[in-house]
Amino acid sequence: MSKNKKWWDAKVYIAKYAAPKIYKLWQNCNSYPHGLNSVDEWRAELAQMYAALKCIADDEYCEVPPWVQAGLELFGKRFTHLWD
Repeated sequence: MSKNKKWWDAKVYIAKYAAPKIYKLWQNCNSYPHGLNSVDEWRAELAQMYAALKCIADDEYCEVPPWVQAGLELFGKRFTHLWD
């Protein structure tokens, strides 16, 4: 990826960076954000975020279907909780 492409198509660059991190959190989560009831609920949200980011990373020209948009919005909502 060229230097210019990183800023020009930031969504793909961010998705390619974040997707593997979300996947690792999904594999190794030991806690969950306030407002959720279980690790399983958190893992389901992480899986939804991962799927959306992977779609963007794999197909930079994909039309954003509702399930991808929902995963991206969840990524934004839970952004400060992406740690373990």
